[in-house]
Amino acid sequence: MRISELIGMFSTYRVSDLLRRCWEKLIEDSERYRNLSVHMKKTPNNQLQNIKVEMPVKSELLTILIAAHVYFPSAGGTEQFVHGLASRLKDTGHRPVIIAHRADRKKAFHNEYQGILWRETQIDGVELIEYRHVGKPKGLFTDLLFDDPCIRNFGKLLLEKYKPHVFHLTHLQKGSAFALACKEQGIPYIVTLTDFFCLCRYSTLIDRQGCYCHRSDCDTRCKSGMQSGSDRYKRAKEILKNAFTVCVPSGFVARRIHHEYGILSHIIPHSIDVPNIRFQREPHETARFLYVGKLSPHKGIHILIPIMKKLDFKWELSICGSGNPLYIRKLHKIAGNDERISFLGQLTRAELWNAYAKADVVIIPSVVPETYSFVLHEALAAGCSVAVSPIGALPEAIKEGINGAVFSELSEKEILSGLAAARACQLIEPPESGFPDRECQEYICLYNMGVKGR
Repeated sequence: MRISELIGMFSTYRVSDLLRRCWEKLIEDSERYRNLSVHMKKTPNNQLQNIKVEMPVKSELLTILIAAHVYFPSAGGTEQFVHGLASRLKDTGHRPVIIAHRADRKKAFHNEYQGILWRETQIDGVELIEYRHVGKPKGLFTDLLFDDPCIRNFGKLLLEKYKPHVFHLTHLQKGSAFALACKEQGIPYIVTLTDFFCLCRYSTLIDRQGCYCHRSDCDTRCKSGMQSGSDRYKRAKEILKNAFTVCVPSGFVARRIHHEYGILSHIIPHSIDVPNIRFQREPHETARFLYVGKLSPHKGIHILIPIMKKLDFKWELSICGSGNPLYIRKLHKIAGNDERISFLGQLTRAELWNAYAKADVVIIPSVVPETYSFVLHEALAAGCSVAVSPIGALPEAIKEGINGAVFSELSEKEILSGLAAARACQLIEPPESGFPDRECQEYICLYNMGVKGR
């Protein structure tokens, strides 16, 4: 992290919140994800019918405000989803405007309005509004700030300035008070739940003992002195109930939200942009495995490496990504001097697709329930087979024996068996979500429906 970014963090967040965040990432995470036996059981897969959206023949050109908790240069699944959707909306003639919180020094912002500093800029031709509080409200990392008057009033200002047809809330952290501004101004809004922040301050549904948990005993499992689980649930429920519609990226999330809130949601898998290159592999003796993603304990790479060393065939493993420095040091120690394991660091998009093109099997050994995985769908689109954990949304895209394998649990026996099975697979069907226009078309339809229903 650069000095300017560090200064921006201390200028934006309370020291107590930053220290709490560091403690959570460096200490608590390693403890929470150490005991895997409880939450590695396959999550329930009860059927839930998806709400279908009829595609319009012609769409009115719309102005859409899209609120995210953070945006680039921060890199994560929500940021990738927001960037892809906004770019495609712009390409189809609509006017997307992204609103995102930014940890930066006060003097870096050009405008101030009732406790909020903000500035207007662009990224890849898409309009972007970055904001932060003048002060340092408590719980910027952990709380659902539904009652924040500063953000609510700032939201009203933006609604009056841009006069959007519809508002899209893509994460409930930090900007949830925008929903109140929309309700007061009569602007329809939709919500996309990209993780479980509406239920869990960790966003993972894994408690401090490493157990898969439910809202009913949230406060008992994770006492933190922060916003209580019951308060978070009440605030999130009001946001979701008043939304024109709620969207989720997978059936797993739809089932959990329906179970907790009684809300039926639109399942719209995130789209991926596949480069116009030829993915063709030549026969080779050595199995080429690839891991792509954040390097942190909840991704399970520390479990994977020792087990892979027991494979009875020739293999190599490339690990791509960045993350917790202490955890990365731990991974290097586990890998030792094994020349079959290489750490490639953070790759550009072009370099990443080149890594997919060279790999046979992409491994996703997550120990927390994933709501969706860009890596999984990119790997399938690149012609790799995929070996995944049994929990969350990961198994939904896997057709065992055809495009990959699902570990029944993260044990030595099951991982060795799963890796061998995934290596033997040859992809013969493209992934359902691998079409860049599907997601955008469905959202445009929902936007139009919300505007017409006003």
